[in-house]
Amino acid sequence: MKNKLPNILIFLFCSLIGSSQTTGDLVDIEQQNIKTWKTDKEKYYGTYSFGFSENESELRIFGNDTITIAQHKYISWNGKGWDKKYITFTNVKINDSKFYSDQYNGVFIKFKTYDEGEIIEGLHLEKYLTFQYRGKNEKGGEIGNKNKTYIEGKYPKSSTSILSYNYLNSLNIDKLNIMRNEIFARYGYKFKEGGKMNNYFSNQDWYYGQNKNVNELLTIIERKNIIRIKQIEKEKR
Repeated sequence: MKNKLPNILIFLFCSLIGSSQTTGDLVDIEQQNIKTWKTDKEKYYGTYSFGFSENESELRIFGNDTITIAQHKYISWNGKGWDKKYITFTNVKINDSKFYSDQYNGVFIKFKTYDEGEIIEGLHLEKYLTFQYRGKNEKGGEIGNKNKTYIEGKYPKSSTSILSYNYLNSLNIDKLNIMRNEIFARYGYKFKEGGKMNNYFSNQDWYYGQNKNVNELLTIIERKNIIRIKQIEKEKR
């Protein structure tokens, strides 16, 4: 089996009580093969995939000793095409194997697939993250499997960790400018038509400008990095 399990939707009815759990045609999981995953906090950081097809979404979790970020990334149909959407959870904490936030709570788990017996790391949320199933029987919640994190652009760490001043000082002003604006570009910020940043990001296959203002989408980590980058840019002018 490939490292990335197909994006799965796992219903855990009655708080994981039952002889067998299933995702329909994708994978079967027996209750006895679901265990609490206990490890160091930073090993929980990563991307957890929920749903499948047009209902596919990601929950990205990352941070450091003092900050934990959880951000839900999904797509939404606007009547003409698909838009990328982001919801940043608030008051996020990881305590032992438990995940807490104002929006969702859950527990980190490991489970063994029924077909090939591969052990998968995942996050069991108490409520459905997948929009299609909200409002239905949510007693069991939903599981997302942990996958490799992919963040668009040349400088993905600007969205996942607070960058050191030493590192930022090692970059020239053009790279700093791209790094700072790349944070906005990931959220689909529309740059000034004909401008330097618009010309640059329009040539990136991952970029799609759709939003006039993305400030409310920025995480604490991204806001701190923008401030730091601006400081270094000012010093280098």
